[in-house]
Amino acid sequence: MIVDDESAIRELLSRALSQHGFRCDTAENGETALEMCARHQYDLIITDLKMPVMNGHIFCTQLMKQQDRKPEICVLTGIIQPLIDEDLRKRGIKHLYRKPVEYKEFAKNMLEILNRKKASRHKNLEPAQSDESTTPSGSKHNVVVLSTDSSFCHRIVLASAESPLDVIVALSTDHLLEIVNEKRIDLLIIDQEITGFLRGNQIVERLHADLINIPAFLRGSRDSLARLNIDNCQGVEKTIEEETDETEILNLAYGYMSRLSHHCLMIDSAARRLVTEFSDVPPIPHVLTRLVAHATRSTLEISIPQLVSEIETDSRLTSELIKVANSSQVAASSKQKDLKGIVTLLGPRKAIAICLSLGLRTVRSKLMLPWAEEFRHWYLK
Repeated sequence: MIVDDESAIRELLSRALSQHGFRCDTAENGETALEMCARHQYDLIITDLKMPVMNGHIFCTQLMKQQDRKPEICVLTGIIQPLIDEDLRKRGIKHLYRKPVEYKEFAKNMLEILNRKKASRHKNLEPAQSDESTTPSGSKHNVVVLSTDSSFCHRIVLASAESPLDVIVALSTDHLLEIVNEKRIDLLIIDQEITGFLRGNQIVERLHADLINIPAFLRGSRDSLARLNIDNCQGVEKTIEEETDETEILNLAYGYMSRLSHHCLMIDSAARRLVTEFSDVPPIPHVLTRLVAHATRSTLEISIPQLVSEIETDSRLTSELIKVANSSQVAASSKQKDLKGIVTLLGPRKAIAICLSLGLRTVRSKLMLPWAEEFRHWYLK
């Protein structure tokens, strides 16, 4: 719950916290907040000190007397009164912040506070074991949740605190695309019944059409999932009934990702299978071979000018890359005609992935024709 007499601050805080999976109630003074606390059990309360009717200091002292299971209390105020600060700390209120704050960073801090409290009360989440762990030391699998159920989002974020998973809540499909462009995503957990024109499986299919090949778990009611043929749902790896406990969902997610190499480039699945499973497949054309060599390096080791010059050796591949990048949501806000601009916008590794996928899916490229003919003979044999 957010307690502040300024509506703008309540709204900004609520928005920032919601992006991290919180479900927020608000109150404009301590008296209203106390009444709400009598009806609901809150995990976290963020309160100002200087408010009409009942100030934050009185509210905190009253709340600490009334609550059996005390919530985490955070004071966010613009006033500096050392005596009040000292009194609050003596009462067990350790989290004191001064306005103004950077709201996104503040929301992250609040999530960390709750995660630490939860970790001290409960055993750590025990993920499904795998013979080979694909998560590097100090790294976590990134899981995005797109759901209209804010309560579920809140619970799964909290449940992931001590797991090998970093859960990120997407507020919309546009927000999902922003997240995808900013970081590597290993798994998408998405509601089948989602607000908007598209169902969850259709959103996943659209992502794959844009070569954003993120595996997905589809969550929904038993009836909505029963109407689906999962074999025909591109990118959907598993369906989960909405009654499933979030800890079990995280265990399923971790078990699934432990069996995968989560650093795979986002290449079309048929193309990836072709590259990885057939050892005697005819040689890939020179430009694609060079791109594969680039893909084995770290991003910092890839020279964008050199990469651009190698892609430009095939005019068809160049034009297709520009067309795909500009038609996808990746570049919707800034159309690019220059190949270097496209590669810079996408990032070298994503550009390589798209080129490999395009190269293996088309036979119209002048460079691809000889290879395609060789491949046809090899396949027939």
